[in-house]
Amino acid sequence: MSPADRTGPAARAGDGGGDWGAGFRESRRPPQKYWEGVRNLCRRYGALLIFDEIIEGFGRDREDVRKRTLSDAGHPGPRQDARRGIVPLAGIVTGRSTTTAETAPSVTTPTKRNALAAAAGLAAIEVIEKENLCAHAAHLGAHAMERLHEMADRHPMIGCVMGIGLHIGIDLVRDRQTKERAVREAEMIMFKCMEKGLAFKTIDGNVITLRPALVITREEMDWALNVLDEAIGEVGGNRSDR
Repeated sequence: MSPADRTGPAARAGDGGGDWGAGFRESRRPPQKYWEGVRNLCRRYGALLIFDEIIEGFGRDREDVRKRTLSDAGHPGPRQDARRGIVPLAGIVTGRSTTTAETAPSVTTPTKRNALAAAAGLAAIEVIEKENLCAHAAHLGAHAMERLHEMADRHPMIGCVMGIGLHIGIDLVRDRQTKERAVREAEMIMFKCMEKGLAFKTIDGNVITLRPALVITREEMDWALNVLDEAIGEVGGNRSDR
């Protein structure tokens, strides 16, 4: 649910729109006050707030692995998280008030008690720390955001750019005043980029997500942004409102 989305469960609950059991959050970066508001609504109506962050992972949002917590103000409530590489690893962290049994082992995950997955996860954290990838994500993410804001000045189709570290979203709109989503244009841009070797996914049909590997170089990031810049220019310049 994006900051502009007022049709989700939290909004319906706030409007007295009926019963609901949980609100899900999946890898978005709206203003922190937004999620604090959602958390308060969940508490008011007795619903869970579940954070599903498979893509985000350690280090992508520029925070030191050792400083990241699962219950800070920016990430309230129960949270599911995963670290993905060659070996999948998932975990669920929640408070006592939301557990259904007295002991944590009662929670079942796809990789429960998997020694290989645990070893791979620890090794990944060691590499992130040793190679200082959190600082790299912060530095390269700031560079990418600077370039994307410059692109937004030239491309009216870019309605908003938000991001932190190597977790970036580009909101494409047909009109900046009405904020009509440029869903068809986003798909055209995505396929143009794929033809040139750049792959990414969209969220809500019109939000381009850039979440590259933490080891991406500045040269690789600039190449990706150049491809995206060219594709947005081609689609924006040839767009038909019919």
